[in-house]
Amino acid sequence: MGHVRIVDGCAAYGPDPSGRSNGTLEDLQRIMDRHGVDLACVHHQLASRMDPRSGNDRILKEIGNNPRFRPVAALDPRHIESGASEVDRCADAGVRLFRLFPELHGYPWGSLALIEVWEALARRNVALIVPQGGAGFLSGFLTATRDYPFPKLLIGCQYWIFMEYLAGLRRYPETYLMAVAANYTGFYETLIAEVGAHRVCFGSNAPMYYVGASLMVLQHAQMSEQDRAQILSGTLLRLLGESS
Repeated sequence: MGHVRIVDGCAAYGPDPSGRSNGTLEDLQRIMDRHGVDLACVHHQLASRMDPRSGNDRILKEIGNNPRFRPVAALDPRHIESGASEVDRCADAGVRLFRLFPELHGYPWGSLALIEVWEALARRNVALIVPQGGAGFLSGFLTATRDYPFPKLLIGCQYWIFMEYLAGLRRYPETYLMAVAANYTGFYETLIAEVGAHRVCFGSNAPMYYVGASLMVLQHAQMSEQDRAQILSGTLLRLLGESS
């Protein structure tokens, strides 16, 4: 079997207030090279933690035409310039992946401002990445967005809420699971048996997490090479509108 592309759906760069990461785009590319990652979908820490619009502008400028990266635009519907209008603005610039940070920004899924975001995402047919939350978090999100058929990428792998994620994948066909740091036996095997490899994709949360740790579990899981390639790149490339 020839080279299988590895697409990382969850990476970031820029200063992190926790002090755990302060890497540049070049630092992230060195991490990718070390682990054979061909392409990474990235957001800037400025966009998630301080000013989404400025951070989104910065990542669009700094990525430019670099073939190794795809921009992820951050949204914060609390602000007039960071909600539905930001979806349209960034989609016009070619962005296909967006991300919410409710764990940082703190808003309820029932917010009317979020309904405008759901409408914009569905209208532009772009994907939304939502981080892992506690028990009931996923159910609240999927209930709030059930009438809006845009692709939803759920970051998750924790064993104690795995069944909630699996139930969401079964019920909503436009929902996908981005496996970050999955570390227990049977994780991938169960997902493939229940919903198929085409509903699962790889993410590392680099540089906050070790890329090798996420890759190792996937590379040693019991599955066909076709399913492994689907998870490593096929699912995300399809959502990006690109071929593998």
